[in-house]
Amino acid sequence: MEQLSAAIVGLGRIGQLLDEGLDAATHCLTHSQAFSSHPDFKLIAGVDPNADLRTKFSTRFSSKAFASLNDLPKETRLDVISVAGPTNQNFQIFKQAIELKPKLILMEKPLGSDVSQAHEILRISKSAGVSVAVNFMRRAEPGVLEVQKLISSGQIGKIQKATVTYSKGLLNNGSHFVDLMRFWLGASSHHQILGSLNANFEGDPEPDFGIRFGNVPVYFLSGREEYYSLRDIQIFGSTAAISYLRGGQKIEVTNVVESQLYRGYRFLSFDGRELSTQINRVQYFVADQISNYLRKGTALNFDGSSALLTMEDVERVRTLCLTH
Repeated sequence: MEQLSAAIVGLGRIGQLLDEGLDAATHCLTHSQAFSSHPDFKLIAGVDPNADLRTKFSTRFSSKAFASLNDLPKETRLDVISVAGPTNQNFQIFKQAIELKPKLILMEKPLGSDVSQAHEILRISKSAGVSVAVNFMRRAEPGVLEVQKLISSGQIGKIQKATVTYSKGLLNNGSHFVDLMRFWLGASSHHQILGSLNANFEGDPEPDFGIRFGNVPVYFLSGREEYYSLRDIQIFGSTAAISYLRGGQKIEVTNVVESQLYRGYRFLSFDGRELSTQINRVQYFVADQISNYLRKGTALNFDGSSALLTMEDVERVRTLCLTH
C-alpha cells in the first residue's frame, strides 16, 4: 500500500528537537520523528523560516526543507500537514495549509488563540473537506488507554475525586490535563477558581481551580515551573487509586487493603502495580492513530471537536480569573 505523505511546519522543539540525539528505536517525541519512523508515512518536507533548523531537518531526515509552505513545488501532494509553529502564528499557517488540500491537518494545541478562532478553524476545515486533529498526544498513548479501561470497567470502584498538579501555565501545560480528565471521566461542568490568581508563566495564568468531569470533582493545583515541573494526577476510587506521575512516565494502581497496624481501618497499599507506559514514544502512537483514521476510518481520540471543548474549558477558567 502506498505510503501517506507528510510535512511538518515548524521545526522547533515539538517539530524536531525534543528527541534530537536520542535513540529513534526508543524515543519518538516530535512530529518529524513520528512521520519519519512510522512505516505508513513518508516524510517529504519540513518548513521553517529559520535556516539552521531547516539544515538540521534535512540532514537528520534526508528530506527537503523550505522557508514557507508557499515554496513547496506546485506538484507536491500532501496527505498530512503538521502545524507546529509559534501559537500566535498557527492560525495563519493553518490557512496556508488548507489551500494545499491535505486529507488532515494536525494542529499543535491550543486550537487557535481563543475559542472564536478555534470555531473558525473548524468551520474553514469543514468547508474545505479537510479533517483537523489536535496534538493532545496522551490520548493516543497505550498507558493512558489502559487507565481509561480501568475507569470505565469499574475496576477502581466509584471515583470519589481527583487532583492534578501542573506548572508552566494553564494554556501551555494545564490544558493537557484538562483534556485528559475529560477523556477519562466525561463532560465538564461546575468551573470554579480556588486561588493562586497572581501566579503566571510568561503571562499564561496558573490558577488553582476546580472542574467537575462527569460526576467527579477534579482539583487542579499549580506550581512554579522555575522551581521544577509538576505533571501529576491522582484519581481516588472506592477500591483503588491511580497515580499518573511526571506527565505519564510512571502509572501506578494501588489497591485498598486492611491496615495491619490500625485495626479496623483501610488504607491504600504501599505496594502498587505499575502499568506499562510508552510516553517516550507518544508521537509514534499519534501517527498510528492518524494512519488508522485515514486508511480505515477509525475514529480519532484527539479530533478538533474534542479539542474545542478543552479550549472552552480553558477560556472559562481564564475568564473566572478576571472576574473572581
